[in-house]
Amino acid sequence: MTGENMEALMVDVATKIKDELSLNCSRLDAQQKTAAKAYNISIAVIDQAIKMVNMKFTSDSFDEKYYRVRESRIFNNPAAGYFNNQKVWFNQETNCDLKNAFLVYAHAVQMVRSAFYDKKMNELANAKKANAVEKIFECTMVIDTLKDLLEQWGKLWKI
Repeated sequence: MTGENMEALMVDVATKIKDELSLNCSRLDAQQKTAAKAYNISIAVIDQAIKMVNMKFTSDSFDEKYYRVRESRIFNNPAAGYFNNQKVWFNQETNCDLKNAFLVYAHAVQMVRSAFYDKKMNELANAKKANAVEKIFECTMVIDTLKDLLEQWGKLWKI
């Protein structure tokens, strides 16, 4: 597995989830406005997740900076230490392809979690305190979509 392979697989997973969401949204009737809103938010979040996987930091894809920036964001970000327990493994690993695949995977997961998942979890908690039924529904759907995405991406890393 290389970084390029991992990126393509992650985008494929996210695209399939987005397509399924779009199909389900298209099947709603006009009265299901809350559900349609939740689907559209979930679709937009998946679009952003795809952009996070595809992030480029130079005009050249998969160059040294592509991986170096990811490594720095994964291991030097005190606010989002989702992969701190992987640093020793990463530093000792000699397979560059495997390390690059990990960097693509971990960077995207960290970005999705910190930008969307964690924030939606906080929104859900606040919505529950306020007994905001529509917001609870919306947040729950987005969270479930993101959980599915992260679980499917996790399976890719385990191969």
